[in-house]
Amino acid sequence: RGGAMSDSKEGSIKLTFFLALVGLTLMVLAVGTDFWAELNGRADPDNTTCLAAYFGVWRHCLRTIDTLDIEPGRGSCGPVELPGVSSCSYFRFFTSGEDAKIMDGNVEKHHFIILAVLVLLSLCLMILGSLSITMALNRHPDFLLKLSATFFILSGLLVTASILTFQSACRALLGSESLRPVEFAYMWSIACAAASAAIVVFAGVCFLLIAYPGWIQRLLGICRRKGGSA
Repeated sequence: RGGAMSDSKEGSIKLTFFLALVGLTLMVLAVGTDFWAELNGRADPDNTTCLAAYFGVWRHCLRTIDTLDIEPGRGSCGPVELPGVSSCSYFRFFTSGEDAKIMDGNVEKHHFIILAVLVLLSLCLMILGSLSITMALNRHPDFLLKLSATFFILSGLLVTASILTFQSACRALLGSESLRPVEFAYMWSIACAAASAAIVVFAGVCFLLIAYPGWIQRLLGICRRKGGSA
């Protein structure tokens, strides 16, 4: 356990750790921003402004956009990146338990509460994995490397579950009878979360392969034997 770590192994760990930190950064960016999805109301040419909404894990925002800034021929308001005035508020069911509405559509709070729990757990696991790797680089025990791999793979699975939960919440919102006719689209924050999930799972698998180098040799041997028999 106390043997010195080879330069090649240490370099592989540091490179994979950098990749995992990229995944962690993307997840922090996703959780801290409100651009998971947008709802665009109809752009009435008789009105000078129209409404669009965008929301994330914690908040929803209503954006007033000048219809003159909308692309000609576009029937809906938006996209929300256009200049306008935004009014944002946190989902009240996190604090007071009150129901929330987005563009008059009912938000099913249990979806967002589950979503919040999943993203927070995934971030905690990513942080624990990062701490384990830091300790592994300092003390060289392989069990910390295996532990961090488990943390990163589990966190990626939780992020995937959070994305599926958010999609379920959006389907419930779009199915609300009181929702105005709108155009719906996912945005870049959820793309960051999806990229984070893929990266941390890949990093976790790489850590496992570094911790169990014999696996690679066995796999190569199996491939050679199959290739020789063919």
